[in-house]
Amino acid sequence: MTEMTTQASDAQEPKHRSGKPLACGMLLLILVGVSFALSMWFWGREPHGPIESLSVIDDTRVVVLRKGFEERGYTHLGVWTAAGDMLWSEALFGVQEDPEISVSDELVLALVTEARGNPALHAFDMETGEFRWKVQQEPEGEPSVWRRTLAVGDTVAWLMGPGRTVRVIELATGEVRATVEPEEPSDPLYVQVSGDRLQLVAVGTRSAVVDARGAVELVDYPDADERPAPMLREGEELCFGHESVQCRRVPGLLGYARGDGVVWVHGETELGVLDATDLSVISGPFQVGELTER
Repeated sequence: MTEMTTQASDAQEPKHRSGKPLACGMLLLILVGVSFALSMWFWGREPHGPIESLSVIDDTRVVVLRKGFEERGYTHLGVWTAAGDMLWSEALFGVQEDPEISVSDELVLALVTEARGNPALHAFDMETGEFRWKVQQEPEGEPSVWRRTLAVGDTVAWLMGPGRTVRVIELATGEVRATVEPEEPSDPLYVQVSGDRLQLVAVGTRSAVVDARGAVELVDYPDADERPAPMLREGEELCFGHESVQCRRVPGLLGYARGDGVVWVHGETELGVLDATDLSVISGPFQVGELTER
């Protein structure tokens, strides 16, 4: 009887041993599946999607506002290099209809829409992406007369609208130093910043200058040689100049941002850097046409 029991036991042993590799194999498959799903989830949240807006830091770095790769519900704000490397990225709940982003020496500033739908100006550390401060925008009222909402100087930023309102904000702390309503110009054409002086420029009439303290001064319209040569995009062409306008075709061009001596350009997902003097390629995948005059 004992011998028969031993033989039965021996017959069952192979089944017992084959169960362990099967269980290990199943566990391994589960771990691989979970790891793959998590990796795809995180990859889907990486900002590799369509570019919406740019703001130039220098000829090697640019602030990019873009959608995620798979998960398009969030917009990402981050700093990218000319080589296509992301230095940091911050997922935003939402941005405003005409998203404006800008930079100071230390900060990245963006007009966002918060979770409850409130519009606000958010500031992030340029090097790390750490959130620094925010300023709530005024509730919607009469339409703004100014062509832009945000301008940045050396130590202050100016938040414009609604109506003729201009708020002066200290960059270091986010404190609102002053709120003013310049009476002129009646139809501003563009905004020009020099140091901590914001000039609201109109053609053929006096322009308003708002300084870092909120003081308002009316000045004459600047001479043509004192104004920066305007730049505009017409389809896939970039053009610049006052009277003698020069243009280059940039195939795939969807937007651009002008900096000090450089112009960053973008397609749907690609980034490139052009020389601001003649629009020749400094870096990036873009091929440009011949420089022509109009």
